[in-house]
Amino acid sequence: GHRAVAEALDDSPPLAADGPLDDPFQGAPNHRELLLARGGKGGGRIDEVAEQHGELMQVSQLPRPALEEVRRHVIEERDKRRSVMLERLEGVNSQKLGRRLSSVADALEVSTDERWRQVLSARLLKRARRLKTAIVHAGHMYAPERLHEVRIAAKKLRYGVELAADGGVRSAAPLVARIKRVQDLLGRLHDMQVLQTHIAAVQASGGADHESMHQGLDAMASYIESECRHLHARYVKNVPAIQDVCETVLTRVVPDTVRSRA
Repeated sequence: GHRAVAEALDDSPPLAADGPLDDPFQGAPNHRELLLARGGKGGGRIDEVAEQHGELMQVSQLPRPALEEVRRHVIEERDKRRSVMLERLEGVNSQKLGRRLSSVADALEVSTDERWRQVLSARLLKRARRLKTAIVHAGHMYAPERLHEVRIAAKKLRYGVELAADGGVRSAAPLVARIKRVQDLLGRLHDMQVLQTHIAAVQASGGADHESMHQGLDAMASYIESECRHLHARYVKNVPAIQDVCETVLTRVVPDTVRSRA
């Protein structure tokens, strides 16, 4: 999709919007432009966080008043971010953005120029190495920020691998689902960690003055911490598989991307 193309090319400097498409990727909107339209970094998963909270509402041992108070805080934060997104969208020329995305897609369909394969292979090489480094940096310790770096690196590699698969690189196609499994696992872990910050915010507010509310919020925090540890253990178990994916990208997908013909 359009987002995948923009993400896959995000390492490149911004290119001119106008002029002939001698390079199939010339005129592609930079990922930062799409990010601006989505409300900025960090705002893209607030609905997923609300979804995770909805699942918690089904956990019978968690106190309902505490769940409702955190739910109110999550919804308020979501509404604020949506307001920011809508305000920023007013400054985005959606028709022009759509034309630029469509022109790149059309150019890729008809182009006989194979230079884009070299560009993509370089991106894949860089991103596979970046993910390997992030995994090593995260280690087996439960360190939220480092795990977040692994998730972002996996997401960026997946977009590049998807583009390679769409371009006819057969060795890339089986890797997409394997990367996505780990990415989804870390995405859920990240959402639970964000929920922890909402609980902490409610705990620090005047709405948590009652002892029963404090106890309920403590019970929620304890439950989510346990879930985070469980998800982290699943991630650690999957580390060898994702490292194998990185090696496959480096040893097979990168050279195949240069050689392949759609």
